[in-house]
Amino acid sequence: MKKTNQAFSLIELSVVLLILGVLVAGVMTSSRMVDQFRKKSAQTLTQSSPVASIRNLVTWLESTSTASLDSTVKDDGTVIANWYDINPQLSAKNNAAPGTGPTYKNRCINDLPCLQFNGSSQYLLSSLDNSTTFIGESTAITIFTVFSPTTINSALHWLIRTKGAYAEDDKSIFYGIHTDNKARYNSGNDVDSDDTLDIGYTSSVLTAKKNYVHTVVDNNATIVHYLNGVSTSTAADSGTKTLKVFAIGAYHNGTTAAEFFDGNLGEIIIFDRALKNEERLSVEKYLSQKWGIKLS
Repeated sequence: MKKTNQAFSLIELSVVLLILGVLVAGVMTSSRMVDQFRKKSAQTLTQSSPVASIRNLVTWLESTSTASLDSTVKDDGTVIANWYDINPQLSAKNNAAPGTGPTYKNRCINDLPCLQFNGSSQYLLSSLDNSTTFIGESTAITIFTVFSPTTINSALHWLIRTKGAYAEDDKSIFYGIHTDNKARYNSGNDVDSDDTLDIGYTSSVLTAKKNYVHTVVDNNATIVHYLNGVSTSTAADSGTKTLKVFAIGAYHNGTTAAEFFDGNLGEIIIFDRALKNEERLSVEKYLSQKWGIKLS
């Protein structure tokens, strides 16, 4: 009985390899198209968001728009040299630059681009101080952030902190993850009878690698935290506060940085007043839609 030769000829192998190459190229092209569509949708949501129309916007940093990062930032691992403020309300932009810059990650918070901080050396410093129209001294402030912590380890990890050495009465703002693994905001001021920090925490412990829309509203009477749309705690507060130059992703005492954030950061929005409830809800809804983070 004659045996059938089951070996592939060179031509057959070439055809198979060609087909596989076409299929792989098609998958890669489709993946790039999906990424581009996802990013374009985020950019459209940013441009049409209510943020720009809400008064007293002082800083707006986000990672999806073409105006937010240098045009050379396209690939994973690119070190961020500048994070540009897209606030349309002020001519003086509160841009941020390294430090030792975080890195760009193309697929990050729900597959949108973000800045990735390594928890050991990476941070940014804002460019404006209170003499150049940024926040100045205000009795109230609202901060929105979109972030995902990589590590929760009972250590301090600051998202935003006024540059300068620690003092209880210097009107500084501290905002990030505290040693109890909860989100913390506090302002140092010089009007309290006990001359101590006004501190507010979320009642919920944060979870590593979970995506958050987090809001802090400080109206000079109370500090209120909202975690993915839910009010999680309140605390008393009073007095003037100012960010001046602030660090993103670390505590910077004026000389060196420490207490680094370990995780992904997608957006920071700051107003130098306490937003009304309907304004807060509109911003949180925009952030939820854009970043694919469900509000409870």
